[in-house]
Amino acid sequence: MAEGPRFQTITEYDLEEYRGLLREVSRHRRVSWAVSFVMPAVLLLLAVLFWSRGHRAESVALLVLMLLFIVVYLALRSRNEKKLYDSNKALHGLKSRIMFFEDRMRTESRLGVTNVKYDDIYAIYETETNYYIMTAPAQGTIVVKKNSSAELKDFLTKLAKAVSEKRHDAR
Repeated sequence: MAEGPRFQTITEYDLEEYRGLLREVSRHRRVSWAVSFVMPAVLLLLAVLFWSRGHRAESVALLVLMLLFIVVYLALRSRNEKKLYDSNKALHGLKSRIMFFEDRMRTESRLGVTNVKYDDIYAIYETETNYYIMTAPAQGTIVVKKNSSAELKDFLTKLAKAVSEKRHDAR
């Protein structure tokens, strides 16, 4: 006889939840870091260098360019996230029931049923509001903390540590 889940929760996918997932995935990619942090940092360093050598106008121009880069980057990122979400109509209003068993996670929604063994989890990212249980570098399940019991949060925090240690040992 099959045992029931140890924990369960519901996640409703909307644009903001999807954005959170995309941003967390992006945060863990090296290319994203280079674009979003290195470029503004280089412009800032150049501005400081120019300022220290008495080139005030060039320094101000570099600071303006840095701010413009950041604004454009954030606007494009937001637009692309919305475009990606809008292109996947199946996610709109999707409610997933996520159950955690002894050896696996099971997700049920109108799209179907997925079982993932804990050993097959790629990574678990934790933010202030969510857990992102990643089955691949850019694919995962969102677990909303406010919809989760304290016991589930504790379980996911421990599971995230175990998954991280396993990935680290595999390197």
